Amino acid sequence: MCAGYGALEVLHTALAGYVAPDASVAALAGGGLVSMVDAVQIVCITSAYAGIFEETPLLSGIERVVVGVSARLSGYAATLAVSVFSSVISCNQTLAIMLTHQLCRDIDRAPEEHALDLEDSVVLTAGLVPWSIAGAVPLASMGAPVASMALAVYLYAVPAWRLAAGRLGSRRRSRIGSIVRARAGCRGSAPRSEWKNLDERVAPL
Repeated sequence: MCAGYGALEVLHTALAGYVAPDASVAALAGGGLVSMVDAVQIVCITSAYAGIFEETPLLSGIERVVVGVSARLSGYAATLAVSVFSSVISCNQTLAIMLTHQLCRDIDRAPEEHALDLEDSVVLTAGLVPWSIAGAVPLASMGAPVASMALAVYLYAVPAWRLAAGRLGSRRRSRIGSIVRARAGCRGSAPRSEWKNLDERVAPL
């Protein structure tokens, strides 16, 4: 027995999902292994596509473009751009993640950085696409309009923060580099008072 239900009822609920006895608990209805069949099929088909892209040169041209964009901007900015494109055309979060991974895996210096870039880009942006499963299913389950996506602040605040932080970090590194080069030149010709001034400018950075 489980909360007043017999073994057969528990098994039926696990397979077919919970059926709410009245409207007051209707929000709890659903679930079950049967409801996951479509999701399992999507993952299997997506994995097949990923294998095709992996073993063929279909994406090689796009990968070169992504590497070029990352060199001009940043690894995260390139990953975010690819994630938006992947989410729009793939219509499901799983395929979007796999596509973004395959296109951007060579632009990060470490696997940990790549995983973090994926988490802060495609995992979030897929939920902002109305026709993507990650966005459409929650809206449909709550009966909410598409405009309510504007309230999903976390989904776009995190990418915006990563872009802003990356931009500020890049400017900071550039400034430090210019000061260090200037200091290196001054040590050869300028008096020691100039060395001290440059050291004081670098210290707060």
